Amino acid sequence: MATAPVSDRPAEQESDERARLLPGRPARVRRPAAEHRRVLHLSDAALIDRIREGDERAFEQLYDRHAAALYAYCMRMLHSRDDAEDAVQQVLLNAFKSLTHDTTAIELRPWLFRIAHNHCVSVWRRRHEVATDDVDAVSAAEDPEHSFETRRVALDALHDLSFLPEQQRTALLLASIQKLPHEEIAQILGCPTAKVKSLVFRASRALAERRLARETSCAEIRRRLGVLKGGSLRQNVVRWHLAECEGCRDYREQIKRSASSSEPLAAPSP
Repeated sequence: MATAPVSDRPAEQESDERARLLPGRPARVRRPAAEHRRVLHLSDAALIDRIREGDERAFEQLYDRHAAALYAYCMRMLHSRDDAEDAVQQVLLNAFKSLTHDTTAIELRPWLFRIAHNHCVSVWRRRHEVATDDVDAVSAAEDPEHSFETRRVALDALHDLSFLPEQQRTALLLASIQKLPHEEIAQILGCPTAKVKSLVFRASRALAERRLARETSCAEIRRRLGVLKGGSLRQNVVRWHLAECEGCRDYREQIKRSASSSEPLAAPSP
């Protein structure tokens, strides 16, 4: 799991950024090196104890240790830098409040990701659609043709992710991007560990099928529409291609009209 890099920026600039990301908390002040080292190598469990004792430096170390991974997860869930920053801010504020008011034993990393997961789900439900305007898929210095293709593939992947069921999407992102073990993912999702493997497999298969549906030509889809019957028409590749292609949906309607009348069916376009 990635950790937040140690900043080389001046203390004043870092203090301003911390105050921006976590409003309501006092800005960070320069601490003696010995005090910094005292919390730097503490375990998460020890950090929790120190935070509950009122040690602000311990919470700053929690931020340094987990904020980057939380941001990466929220960014991949929300596809917006602003929303991801707001999410991390809210997650850490909620964590700080909870840790200072509740002495329940917790596993810190799964607990933080569970808070992040619940927040992102709430944002998704309010938004009702995926925001992709802020996706920075390629560098401006790359070849324009290659850059366009790379960005198109990235946006297609984000679009496909939005159609996955909530648990599948989250399990896939946590397993493939954050590299969390299935035991931790199960704690975040609140499901049996054995179910996580199934969720990741089904999500990966669905993404592969959606990609295949997008890459299958309209001529091939229309050929299948002409020969497939009944339940065969519910093949995922056909179904998802139709969901994205108005021309093939129109052709399917022509088939239906032709079957109920003597109207001849036009040959599918090559």
